[in-house]
Amino acid sequence: HRTWIQDSVNKLEVQIDELDADIEVQLNKKGKNSSKEEGAIAHAKFQQETHRWHIMKLEQLLRKLDNDEVNLDELDDLKESVDFYVDENSREPGEFQEFDTIYEEFRLEEVEDYLAKDKDREREEAEREKETEPPVADRAKEEAAPKDDSKKEASKSVASKAVPVTSRPKATAAAKAPEESHEAG
Repeated sequence: HRTWIQDSVNKLEVQIDELDADIEVQLNKKGKNSSKEEGAIAHAKFQQETHRWHIMKLEQLLRKLDNDEVNLDELDDLKESVDFYVDENSREPGEFQEFDTIYEEFRLEEVEDYLAKDKDREREEAEREKETEPPVADRAKEEAAPKDDSKKEASKSVASKAVPVTSRPKATAAAKAPEESHEAG
C-alpha cells in the first residue's frame, strides 16, 4: 500500500511540473494572450492546486498507515479512485474531475484541522509575545538606566551586608575608591 501511495504522490509531482511548463509556454507566447490562453492558464493552475491537495491527503494517509490507523480494505477501495485520478483523468477543461470526496471515509480533515490549529496557536502565541515584550531598544534602555528606587534598595542591601573595610581584600578596597568619588560628584 505504501508503495502505490508514494508512486501516486511522485506522479502527481511530475504532473505539477508538466503543468508549470505548459503555463510557461502559454505565458511566453508572442503577442497578447487571448481569453482562450488565459482560460487554459487558469485551468492549469487549478489542476496544480488540486494535485497539491491530493498530495497532501495522500501524505496524511501515509502517516495514518504508518500508525496503523487505516482499514486496508478501505484503502484498496481508494486505490482505484486514486489511480484513475492520477493516470487517466483528463486535463481538458470541462472533463477534468477533482475527486475531492474520495478521502472522506479516512477522516483526514481531522489531521488537517489539527495541523492548522497548531499553526494558528503558534502564530497567536508569537503575536502575544511581541505585544507583551517591549522592543529591544527599550529593554536595553531600561536595563542600562536603573530606577531610583532600585539604587536606594541596592544601597540598603549592600549597607546591611557591609563588612568592615579591614577584612576586605585589597583589590576590592581599591575598586571601591573610584565608585565613592563617582557617587560624591
